[in-house]
Amino acid sequence: MWYYFRPEFKTVQGKITASLLIVAFLMLSISWYPIHVYEKVHQRYEQIIAGIIPTKYYCSAIEVILAKTNSALDNYLLTSDKYFVQKRNQIWQKDFRSALDSLLTYTKSWENNVATSLVYDISVKANSLRTEQDLIERKHSNKLVSDDLFGGESKETRMEQLSRIDILIEDIINQLENLIELQEEEIVKIEKQNREDLTNLFYEMMILILFVVAIGIIIGSYTIITTLQRIKEIKYATHEISIGQLPEKIPTGNDEFSSILQNLNVLVHNLSIVKQAAIAIGKKDFSSDFNAFQGEGVLGKALAEMKNSLKAIAEDDAKRNWVNTGIAKFAALLSEHANDLDKLCNEVILELVKYLGASQGLIYVSPPDSFGQKLELKAWYAYDRHKYRQRTVEKGEGIVGEVFQEKKSIYITDVPDHYLYITSGLGESKPRALFVVPLKVGDTAYGIIELASFKLFENYQLEFVEKICESIASAIINLENNEKTRKLLETAQMTTEMMRAQEEEMRQNMEELQATQEELNRQKRELDAFVNAINISTILIELDTTGVITYVNEKFCNTFGYSSREVIGNHYSFYVPKEERENANIFEQIIQNPTKEEYFMRDVRRLRKDGSSVWLRVYYFPILDTNGKVKKVTCICADITQEIENKKLLLEIQNQDITKAQATILSQQSQIEELKRKIEELSTYKS
Repeated sequence: MWYYFRPEFKTVQGKITASLLIVAFLMLSISWYPIHVYEKVHQRYEQIIAGIIPTKYYCSAIEVILAKTNSALDNYLLTSDKYFVQKRNQIWQKDFRSALDSLLTYTKSWENNVATSLVYDISVKANSLRTEQDLIERKHSNKLVSDDLFGGESKETRMEQLSRIDILIEDIINQLENLIELQEEEIVKIEKQNREDLTNLFYEMMILILFVVAIGIIIGSYTIITTLQRIKEIKYATHEISIGQLPEKIPTGNDEFSSILQNLNVLVHNLSIVKQAAIAIGKKDFSSDFNAFQGEGVLGKALAEMKNSLKAIAEDDAKRNWVNTGIAKFAALLSEHANDLDKLCNEVILELVKYLGASQGLIYVSPPDSFGQKLELKAWYAYDRHKYRQRTVEKGEGIVGEVFQEKKSIYITDVPDHYLYITSGLGESKPRALFVVPLKVGDTAYGIIELASFKLFENYQLEFVEKICESIASAIINLENNEKTRKLLETAQMTTEMMRAQEEEMRQNMEELQATQEELNRQKRELDAFVNAINISTILIELDTTGVITYVNEKFCNTFGYSSREVIGNHYSFYVPKEERENANIFEQIIQNPTKEEYFMRDVRRLRKDGSSVWLRVYYFPILDTNGKVKKVTCICADITQEIENKKLLLEIQNQDITKAQATILSQQSQIEELKRKIEELSTYKS
């Protein structure tokens, strides 16, 4: 009987049984609803009796208690009997406190915030009343004149105090009356609600009965519709399969049609696996699991064999991709840290251990001062608190020294006891695999990498590490060459600083030459001789205040390929390169500030007649008239083209012999010394 009448919505029989039970349950619920309404009405009346009505009683009691306290105060003021003081305090502490607490308890049962706030307001005003009564009592007790009933105060003042007490009592009574009015409103509200509930009960019962009938119709219709729907699903699924389409998964349920639908779902699932396999093969995706028909039957076994062969191909591709990705990653890492050996080693060993999934790793590098003879520990990863074994290893010492000497990798799967332990939160354990690889290029080893792991390394991982080690060794070679180049550059920079010091000395000599300009103006004959001497060794140009050339010497003509006629009368900017004319404003600055020495020397580029460039070190000497104004500017120029080229040459000789650079610098120094000597001769001639 239970099989045919069990209330399960999964079967047709269950739906019918469940429909009957639901209708019966709703009928019982309808019967329970009136009882619930009458119970709610009864609870409201109990609330009136248990909470609201006692409130009126305690309001009256508080009003009487306040009158008693005021009466006791009046009796004390008339008789000065301490009995009335004790009686008043007893009324406040016992009777009033008990009545107020009871009133607060009953008002809270209303769940009305206004009533509760009125009770607290009554409590505050009652405390103010008691404070006023205590004040009058103390003043009466401390009166200074025995026959003065009010303790030295005027009767008007005492009457005002008594009047305030009356006002406070009246306020409290008003609050109590407000509370009683609120209580009456609450009673009227509850009675009105009860009448409305009883009135609405009839209409609600009619609605509920109609609701039960509607539910019965809906459930019956649902049972018929779902049964027909199940039949329609079976029909649709078989039709789709027959025309080569794969329908979505059909809900099987637990009814009489479930076994048919389960078989259809299994068939659709296996056919969808076959479809996915065909699509994946078309896209060259061999990583999917093609387990159709549980690997049984002709089609299932064929797909299983195809999956195994394609899986092997996919694994080989994954290994190649892993190796290629790792090579690119470490190439970028080596390029990023190509200027810092320590950081390069730290980053390489960190990323290599993580990429391989190893547990520990360290890297040794042969230092330049003992290259090929010993190794120095440069970086390590995951060694417990830097407890690495040795900071230096001699050639041939231990496994590391042996690999460095033989320049061949060693892969050990049986690590000797006490050689190395890996520490974790669970303790120490010996690694399963140890791989020691030389960092070598050709037949020269530059260092060693040691890797330890709890798991064995695959062959493609070992080959990958050896390839990476070759790149690391090349990076170390480049870094050492860069370091040598840096030292050569530092030496060249020191030489340049020496040249600058010599130039400063020459500038100081030129300043001394400037100080003698006025004397040379008065000695025209000596000036001509001086100019002739300058013409032989340096370029001499004179400009007026507008920048027009008024004189050039023969050295200028020989250097730039112009005749004096082609130059004199032209503005000096005609032989300034176009891209530098906007910045060639030093002449205007000298005219405006003839005493500002920072303008007196500049290195500038000028153009020959054939368009080639000449670098000049120009010393500007403003010639002042008697009023201190500039009347012309004399420019003494030294050809420093070779010096500029030498400076450029210094930047291009990183891998060349430093001796050649020094010879060039010494040649330039000799030219400077020669110029200095000529200046000293001119200075001696002037003297």
